[in-house]
Amino acid sequence: MGQALLQAGLNHTHSGNLSALDPADPSRFWVTASGAPLGRLGPADLVRVRLADLGVEAGGRPSSETPTHRAVLGLTGARSCAHAHCLAGTLLGYEDPARPLFLRPAGRGGEDLPAARRFDPPDFWGRRLLGPVPVVSLKEGFCSSEEMVAVLSRALGESPLVLVAGHGPFCRGESLAACLRLLCVFEQSARTALLLARAGRPATPCIPGGLAGGLAAEGCLPRPEPPAPAAGRFAAWAEALFLLGLSAFGTGSASVRGLKGEMSFLPAAAAPRGWGLPLLRLRLDEEPAGLDVALHRTVHTRTPYRACILAPAPHAIAAAAGAAGSEILPVDDEARHAGVRLPVVAAEALSAAPEASPLPRLLQDGGGCLLLEGLGILGCGRERLAEAVLAVSVAERVCRLRAEIGLNHRLLGTPPPGRFEGGPPGGGRPPGESGC
Repeated sequence: MGQALLQAGLNHTHSGNLSALDPADPSRFWVTASGAPLGRLGPADLVRVRLADLGVEAGGRPSSETPTHRAVLGLTGARSCAHAHCLAGTLLGYEDPARPLFLRPAGRGGEDLPAARRFDPPDFWGRRLLGPVPVVSLKEGFCSSEEMVAVLSRALGESPLVLVAGHGPFCRGESLAACLRLLCVFEQSARTALLLARAGRPATPCIPGGLAGGLAAEGCLPRPEPPAPAAGRFAAWAEALFLLGLSAFGTGSASVRGLKGEMSFLPAAAAPRGWGLPLLRLRLDEEPAGLDVALHRTVHTRTPYRACILAPAPHAIAAAAGAAGSEILPVDDEARHAGVRLPVVAAEALSAAPEASPLPRLLQDGGGCLLLEGLGILGCGRERLAEAVLAVSVAERVCRLRAEIGLNHRLLGTPPPGRFEGGPPGGGRPPGESGC
């Protein structure tokens, strides 16, 4: 868990803290020691503490935020608590309340929290797993002041994750794996909001609120145990999706069509090496259990592609926002040589019946890859999962490169991305022609 937070860039070497109820005695809990390196935890970095009086029973000096962990672990259903110092998520709190960019008034339920505001995730995963994220500002500082303990225990009783402005997010869950997913999804949503704002677009939800259906992956999580042999071909690519930031831990999905009207479906397709993956075998003629299953089913029953990945990459979600019906074009030689063209599809297409869905035609137009508003990249391979991963990786790099060129254009006066759609720097469109 600690190593995964470090790999995902949510902590530096010694920041953040973790806790979990003792599975053998729920009147005790384990918490990381003060100054522990979360990415390289050993037995000496864990402290056993009594819930009743914070008495230390084993280990060294507990984290200074142990009182907050105790209060959170006392909430119904909370068996674990995690705190991280993630960059994008923490940046959300650094704004002028008089000129809000990322945050809104908290609304119902948050009026009596100190300076309570909320962050509305712009992506589908953030909206489904987090909902509106409370953002609180504290007067007494951090390290489990009485104010911090009271505010967080109340706020986390209503929401799974809370951002303390200027400090970072806290979350609670049934397991540390559940906390890891919440933190990673929050950071993914925050990165998406930052990219939207820096591109001059509203940092607000990019998908219609009425989009029906949930995700099969909501009830599935990778587990910190060796993967089953059947999941072996998925494991290396799940690690790549996680490490490259193409998909937050426990999000996205992947599938491969079998020979007997079935598909091997991975509903949580991003995880570090060595984690067990929740691989399912589903029949293609059965009613899908969620939007993600329905999407993969459409690909496998109405296109020639046998492998499929949906990756909620922030750069792709930001690039697709408000662009349904258009195409995202490459600005680099590699993607241009590969013939990359990325159709952008409205999220409502997921609600269409398979026979009426525009996705099969648009996938063919995009050479096996397209962008879905609010959901990310849909990449496919004709035979192998590696082809789908390649499609996703190239698409994300196209979106990322365009975002960086666009940011340089706005800040430094360099040409906009559209200038380079027709060729390398020095060529392309004539000066003065507009670009996106």
